[in-house]
Amino acid sequence: MPLRTLLLVEDEETLAKAVAFSLEREGYKVARAADGVRGLELAREIKPDLLILDLMMPKMDGLEVCRVLRRETAMPILMLTAKVGEHIVRVGGKPVALRPKEFDLLAFLMRNGGVVFTRDRLLEQVWGYDYSGDSRTVDVHVRWLREKIEDDPAKPSRLLTVRGVGYKLEA
Repeated sequence: MPLRTLLLVEDEETLAKAVAFSLEREGYKVARAADGVRGLELAREIKPDLLILDLMMPKMDGLEVCRVLRRETAMPILMLTAKVGEHIVRVGGKPVALRPKEFDLLAFLMRNGGVVFTRDRLLEQVWGYDYSGDSRTVDVHVRWLREKIEDDPAKPSRLLTVRGVGYKLEA
C-alpha cells in the first residue's frame, strides 16, 4: 500500500493523538491541526489524500472549513463529531450539523412555511413551555440557525425577522 497522507483537524489533543497513532500504525502519514484556520492552511499546503475534520472547533468550525474547501477542491472529507444528538441535514446540497433544538426549530418553521410566529409561540411550540420572561433563547437559536442555513447570515433570505412580531421561514 502506498503511503497516503491524511490531515486530521481535531481540537481535543488526547483524541487527536489517539486517532493519529492508530492511523500511523496502519501506515498512513498523518498531519495534524488543532483548529479550523490552521486546518484550512494545511489542507491547501499539503493537499492530503483525505481530510478528517471535527465539526466543532475553535476559530473556524468544520462546516466552514468544508464549505471553503468544496469551492476549491474535490478532496475527500470525512466529518466527525463527538456530540450526541446532532442532526445532519442538507442545505443547498451541503451537509449541516444542527443541535437538537436548532433542528426542532427548523422543522417547526418548515412545517409552517411563511407563517409568522412570535417568540412566545415558538417557545411554546418548540421548547414545550410557556415562558413569561425574556425570550432571548429563541433569538439565540435563530442566530445559530441562520449561521448554518443562510448564505449571508447578516442578510437572511430564508429565516426572516418580521419586525415587531417574530420570525418566519420563507417557503
